[in-house]
Amino acid sequence: MDLSIIIPSFNTKHLTQRCLRSIVETLKHSKLAYEIIVIDNASRDGSVEMLNTQFPQVLKILNKENVGYGTANNMGLNIAKGKYALMLNSDIDALNGSLERLYAFAQGHPNHLSEENSITRMGRFNHHAGRCLLSGMYF
Repeated sequence: MDLSIIIPSFNTKHLTQRCLRSIVETLKHSKLAYEIIVIDNASRDGSVEMLNTQFPQVLKILNKENVGYGTANNMGLNIAKGKYALMLNSDIDALNGSLERLYAFAQGHPNHLSEENSITRMGRFNHHAGRCLLSGMYF
């Protein structure tokens, strides 16, 4: 597995739907082996139903309460199988070729990656070595 895409969600049904569509569209002809993991924080806006009906291929973690952004990302990281993990907010649209370019950048510039493997409840990185996390800040 090349890339795990982790998306926490809380009552962002339409944004998450758009985000997922953009990811699937931009990677439909890609050679990257990827997985998408959505962590739903007890949404009440039909998000779970949308995920189940429109995106059955997406791995889902369905929380019974809102555990927060950091914890949700950690939950996704705990099951991620990719060499790289990309954490996205649900309001992101993946542009054509952007995820492949980000992956290629990661492959060619390992010193630009974060090696922390978890995020605190406040959304900050814990400082111990682990999986490489990608950030769109380079693009």
